[in-house]
Amino acid sequence: MKSIPGWLAIAIGLTLAACSQQQKLDEPPKIQLGIDACNECYMLINEEKYASAYVTTDGQIRVFDDIGCMLKHLEKTGETPLHMWVHHFLDARWLESDSAVFLKSPALETPMGYGIIAVGKPEQADSLKGVLQGDIMPFAELQKSLSGVKP
Repeated sequence: MKSIPGWLAIAIGLTLAACSQQQKLDEPPKIQLGIDACNECYMLINEEKYASAYVTTDGQIRVFDDIGCMLKHLEKTGETPLHMWVHHFLDARWLESDSAVFLKSPALETPMGYGIIAVGKPEQADSLKGVLQGDIMPFAELQKSLSGVKP
């Protein structure tokens, strides 16, 4: 039996390693704060509580420093997301965007000035609204409210 040439063995090994480290398309990405850049404004993502992400139907991962950047990117590119996530403002865990509750307020100083945060429950949004004012809305309404708006 002939041995596999060294370069072929290395190539196979690298391919297998890359496959094992690939992002699962149904799980939110791991954002490296201070290293990963927003796919819309290209600023480094430094604050987890404002970050958002989606994966396209063809497996492309997009990460954002502000929920508004994600919505603008979607509007601009027309990409079709397979999954979309936002970070919970209070504990920084990922939430599916469709199940999150959003608060949009001019009192919020988010990275790119869109003034949008996400929480997991309506009661949390109500509590924050008592302090920050603004509008509570589901994801679909938030998308419509930002259509054509610049920060």
